[in-house]
Amino acid sequence: MRLFIRDHVSLIVFFIATILGLPWLLEYLDGFEKHYFYFIFLTMTALLVYLGIRYLRRSGLYNHLQKSHKSDQDYVRLRNTQSLIEKRYKQEMEKYFLDLEDLRAEEKKNLEVQNLIVSNSVHQIKTPLAVMNLLLENDSLENKPSSFSADLKAEVLKIDYSLNQLLSLNRSSQLLTDVLIQQIQLHELVKEVVNELKTYFVQAGVFPKVQIDPATFVYSDRKWLKEVLYQVISNSIKYANASSTVEITFSDIGVLDISNHGRTIPENEIERIFELFYTGTVGREFGEATGIGLYMVKKILTTLNHSYRISSQNGKTTFSIDLST
Repeated sequence: MRLFIRDHVSLIVFFIATILGLPWLLEYLDGFEKHYFYFIFLTMTALLVYLGIRYLRRSGLYNHLQKSHKSDQDYVRLRNTQSLIEKRYKQEMEKYFLDLEDLRAEEKKNLEVQNLIVSNSVHQIKTPLAVMNLLLENDSLENKPSSFSADLKAEVLKIDYSLNQLLSLNRSSQLLTDVLIQQIQLHELVKEVVNELKTYFVQAGVFPKVQIDPATFVYSDRKWLKEVLYQVISNSIKYANASSTVEITFSDIGVLDISNHGRTIPENEIERIFELFYTGTVGREFGEATGIGLYMVKKILTTLNHSYRISSQNGKTTFSIDLST
């Protein structure tokens, strides 16, 4: 409303001057009654002059708005702005294109990250494929060692894990437009993820221990929360000691804890493990870390507005997710 009034100050002044000034001038000269039609003529002339001046002052804006096809530069090149509405319009357009440039830069950065991820994932898949090829070089099954089936299965699991990560990251590019917050039965969702990772548990000799009340419900996006649980639990399996447990509990204050018993993460690496491709000391020792999973976890949880933290000490590492909000 304030902008409207400021933009029409000249029209208000013109109207008041015309209505009050001309009748007084005509009455002063020769009587208003004798020059009624002359008053109309002067009023219309003054109006046309006012509109002409107003058009000339805004001709740049009118010409710009009449163009059927506008490029980005057409907005930036809007020059000679004189009226208030023109200046505000130009300011808003310039702000819009600055925001657009930021979005384009972010999109370019995301594309570069995706290309890096694809390249990295391809290399991760090539390694187990090469191992499988070596295992299969001898065509005679009779000559295969007793551990052949287990070794082959382990390499297949590595490929499956890498492909799942790649697919999850590809889907996460549409994360902001694909969020549906709903009520979720947490125990059921966790059990679903544990069942999908059953082979990983068996292969690693690790046992799941789920302590969540079946009546527990939380509010989140089911699909994306499942992706987070899959990544965190699979990481817990990977770095857990053999014959140990991965414990999954839910507290009264709404925090989901996923804990394993294994190597402790150095304190100076806790924050960095969420960086893309950062594997850390433990990851390099195991030789199977990709540095992708926790990067995706951070991206998803930040979008879903669930806070999280990792604590690692005395041989126990716990990943906590606040699902109370």
